[in-house]
Amino acid sequence: MSNKKVIDLTSFGARLREERLRLGFNQTDFAEIGGVQKDGQVKYEAGKREPGIGYIALLAQAGVDVGFLISGLVSTAATDDEMELLFYYRQLDTKSKSSVLGLADSLRPMTKEVEVDFSSTEIELIKELAEKAGVSVEVMLRRMLLQGAYELAEIPPQHRQKEEVDINEALRKKSQKEGKISKE
Repeated sequence: MSNKKVIDLTSFGARLREERLRLGFNQTDFAEIGGVQKDGQVKYEAGKREPGIGYIALLAQAGVDVGFLISGLVSTAATDDEMELLFYYRQLDTKSKSSVLGLADSLRPMTKEVEVDFSSTEIELIKELAEKAGVSVEVMLRRMLLQGAYELAEIPPQHRQKEEVDINEALRKKSQKEGKISKE
């Protein structure tokens, strides 16, 4: 049994033709870019002949998405900004890389959904509390999470009813306060 990878030439040929058309070339010009005759190009697109690596490398230099040719998956090439960021990131030490990743994570748009894993005992307790309060489990969870956040940030009860509470500001103030206490 051979280790040679079998390529579905029909699909490959269709993808090759699709790339040629995407880039706006006719078969003659595309063949010239790949260093073959028009007849070779026609056979590649028809799936009657398998191109060599040299041909594919020359096409890649002309902007052909080689990943798409081989796998059928469109490549997502990095932008110049992304390449510059990667260049500098690779020069950082481990601690600095961790900081950059933390910064990037903090700049991501926040999702409105949170996934929480509760034990069956915890789920039963939350259901009981929701039933006693006459609210849904979702409402009870939201109340519990907000209550915990308020307590963690030491937000007084009179400020908890506001439409928007700046949790980050409250945590910053708490941190400053704890810093003063620990210095004394």
